[in-house]
Amino acid sequence: VDDSLSVNVYTTLLQELDDDNRLFTEIEINQLKKHKLMIDDYVRNENCDFLNDFYKAYTTAVERYNTTIATIKKEPFAPKSTETIQFSKKAFPYVKDGTELKRLYKKRILFHVLKDISEISKNKDSLQAHFENLFQTSKEKTFETFSCKSAGFQLTRTEFNSKFFGAFCNYFDPHTEYFSESDKSSFLSAVSADNLTFGMMISMNDKDEIIVDQVIPG
Repeated sequence: VDDSLSVNVYTTLLQELDDDNRLFTEIEINQLKKHKLMIDDYVRNENCDFLNDFYKAYTTAVERYNTTIATIKKEPFAPKSTETIQFSKKAFPYVKDGTELKRLYKKRILFHVLKDISEISKNKDSLQAHFENLFQTSKEKTFETFSCKSAGFQLTRTEFNSKFFGAFCNYFDPHTEYFSESDKSSFLSAVSADNLTFGMMISMNDKDEIIVDQVIPG
């Protein structure tokens, strides 16, 4: 239990909470960095008050996400832009503040709308002829998808603590997981020979849509 533990748990927890660095801002991360080398000391002193700072920052970030998406939806939304968009296998750096996050969200929404339209047909003339209607339909669907994401971001304090305990266990053994009472119940139900299901497995596709991933025989 040393600084290595602290850095690993700090990094893993942030990745669990915000894996693509698009919820927190640089300002918030700088405020949390004071804990980066101190978690081992907190644990030794049996003091977990530092988790309050993480949870407060996270809930603030999620509330800002919801508010920002709702604000963008109410504002005029142009179907074109001269901006560029970049892709990377690694997460991009945290943006400076909420203003930059809003610009980023708006750009990502427009990209998803245009991408959705482009996948409807290979006939460019047809897409251009019906673009206005297609844009409106795709925009509404994309905003709904982004709004629904917030439900997945919401964490109770128990769920949040479970993520910390999971990161802590993972440092000592990557095959060990921490189960809260609800996690334990779900796990036992999944491995039980007497469990009840809807007969299907669901997942999220690359468009963040819920799809039936597998039908369970019987």
